[in-house]
Amino acid sequence: FRSRETGPALLKKYNIQETEIQMPSVEAYYEKHKDWYTTPNGFVVYHIESADSAALAKRLKKVFKDKKVDLPMFMKMASKYSENKETKKAKGFVGKVILGHALPYGIGFVSNMFIELDSLADSTVSSIIRSESTGRYHVFYRVSAVASEQKPLDRVRKSIEKELATTANY
Repeated sequence: FRSRETGPALLKKYNIQETEIQMPSVEAYYEKHKDWYTTPNGFVVYHIESADSAALAKRLKKVFKDKKVDLPMFMKMASKYSENKETKKAKGFVGKVILGHALPYGIGFVSNMFIELDSLADSTVSSIIRSESTGRYHVFYRVSAVASEQKPLDRVRKSIEKELATTANY
């Protein structure tokens, strides 16, 4: 029968030095991992909504033919044709939309919109895209892209404190 060696005996036998691992401060952790704390990319958009894709295509035939329309013209069409009461009042204005987030005003999730808008230039119009969450159809006008931004430490402090308390991933 062999006796088992325990922790202190093993440390001595193999000359292992224990060192205390210091948990970094929230500020140091944030500085080291700043790239983890950014907002997603997005776009500033206007839209026209309809329950019927064929009717929407017919109303916007000129837009799809030219694929280039100015914002005042798109706003005029949104005021006339959009079936979304909230954005119709605002001449189609949706605002800043962020990748991975639902769109406001009852539009819902339109993940294909981000793929298409990413391939378009500013001041251009998307094809007709169906919302996954509402089943309604949309045409989007891309005003501009919105770049990712660094989140301030005050905004992410609580999540960093939780990360430090629950993992040893320093």
